[in-house]
Amino acid sequence: MTGSHGHRDGRCEDCLPVEADATRRPALAGDDIAAHTVQLTKVNGSGGTRVVALDSVDVQFQQGSFTVEMGPSGSGKSTLMHCVAGLDSPTSGRIVIGDTEIGPLKDKQLTQLGRDRIGFVFQAFNAVPTLTAEENILLPPAIAGRKHDPDW
Repeated sequence: MTGSHGHRDGRCEDCLPVEADATRRPALAGDDIAAHTVQLTKVNGSGGTRVVALDSVDVQFQQGSFTVEMGPSGSGKSTLMHCVAGLDSPTSGRIVIGDTEIGPLKDKQLTQLGRDRIGFVFQAFNAVPTLTAEENILLPPAIAGRKHDPDW
């Protein structure tokens, strides 16, 4: 299967190890990658107020696992998560969820992808205040017209 930027047999050509570049990591097996970025860059402001929040970040998130992101305040942790989840746009680079590159997606497609395939827990409380915690969790699948698993 070939994806929009070179996926072959579940691997991204841009993520394969490159001997001359020791900072690149080998790709996980294709079915194990939930999401990955390629040379992801986010720059805010310009001139004297220019801040590089992400500088050519290559990262992979393994399916079925938890990832801990650590660093000092202002190091780009939230920016990375917002970009990977499609909540913010990078200045350059690629973001791939499964085999879908999100850069070319239109707003409606990005909304559907986020609703159907991305779970996000915000640092700030972003729930509908009139709903219970359970109702807030069940809201996205209900909007998508899907039934939830009652055993869940």
